[in-house]
Amino acid sequence: MKFLNYDKVLCLSPHPDDAEYGMLGAMGIYKDTQFDVFVLSEGGDFDESTAKSRHNETRKVLEHFDNTSVEFSDVKHIKNKSEDEWVSIIENKFNIDDYDCIMYPPKEDSHFEHRMINKLTPALVRSAKCGRITYKTASVLDLWLPNLFVDLYIQ
Repeated sequence: MKFLNYDKVLCLSPHPDDAEYGMLGAMGIYKDTQFDVFVLSEGGDFDESTAKSRHNETRKVLEHFDNTSVEFSDVKHIKNKSEDEWVSIIENKFNIDDYDCIMYPPKEDSHFEHRMINKLTPALVRSAKCGRITYKTASVLDLWLPNLFVDLYIQ
């Protein structure tokens, strides 16, 4: 079964664990869709656990899924790069035309680094036939109302 009839989805994860928190159910159920996860940092600014070792959290979770792959940037904190630099990094690492959709945190997220990633996604799809869908993260405020609910019920 495919996620929204998509073959390939790129999940932008601002920190280790963000994409897993918001997308793991879909990754586990929609096994005919390839989910490529890009973790943009080692963790959040002002988070004492931030370090390259946090990448292992993501590796350990996603290694259980045949339909996922994960790549990591070498950037400690998202704020260390500008929006233009992030767009360039992502475009150089991934061919956006290969994807049906990009998943990313919503603008109503209370974490400033998540909102930074939200702001750069329009530039990523400016010349591609690629959709954009937000996923819920742990720091999303109650003001966020999804306009799409994906059924995770297995028959």
